[in-house]
Amino acid sequence: MSARFRRLVLLLSLAIVSSVVAVPAGFSDFPKTILWAWDRAEDLRFLPASAGVAFLADTIAISTGKISERLRSEPVQISAGVPRLAVVRIETKPNSLTPEARSRVAGSVLRAARLEGVSGIQIDFDTRRSERAWFRDLLLDVRQKLPRQQTLSITALASWCEGDDWISDLPIDEAVPMLFRLGPERDTFRRLAACDHEFREHLCRSSFGFSTDEAGLSSCGKRVYWFSPVPWTSALFSRTGESK
Repeated sequence: MSARFRRLVLLLSLAIVSSVVAVPAGFSDFPKTILWAWDRAEDLRFLPASAGVAFLADTIAISTGKISERLRSEPVQISAGVPRLAVVRIETKPNSLTPEARSRVAGSVLRAARLEGVSGIQIDFDTRRSERAWFRDLLLDVRQKLPRQQTLSITALASWCEGDDWISDLPIDEAVPMLFRLGPERDTFRRLAACDHEFREHLCRSSFGFSTDEAGLSSCGKRVYWFSPVPWTSALFSRTGESK
């Protein structure tokens, strides 16, 4: 399947849900409950307007001398008025990042920002230490060209939010600490996310990321992004406790 055809599939899968474009909203007005919709068929028309969707739009793989993209291939159906973010996933091989790669990735991120109804961009990149400067420059490039009304966020390893201050000066609106699949440090980081604590990094204080197959925490009034390893249903959404 050609890249052009895959992009057409993505545009159609988003457009069929409604002819009404959602009004862009800053994070101050953005829903407190957001569902991640990965690259599988999702019918999210059961969501109330008080919830939002962060859908995977593009996965960019970078290796030495090569960049490939996997645009969303499965439809996601979202009702009119439900705010949405386009998520761009970046995957890299060691020592593969160059200024040319940064320029191409920035262009792809900005294209995702122009999809119908998108209020902002979220970048999912498990950045190695050696890749941090490249990622900072990428975010600067995107921020400078992103429409002012659109938001820019990233997913964040929990360790970035406590004792590792490398993200403190990134030009983003929020960093979402991923509080699932934490391994041996699970209890430590989840204690830091309790309502009577705050992460040291200020960009990590407005939201959490949970998974439906792990016990959640109180949202403490913060924004919660929910990942599900299986397709979303109304019943699954209700069990998150965030549908009320």
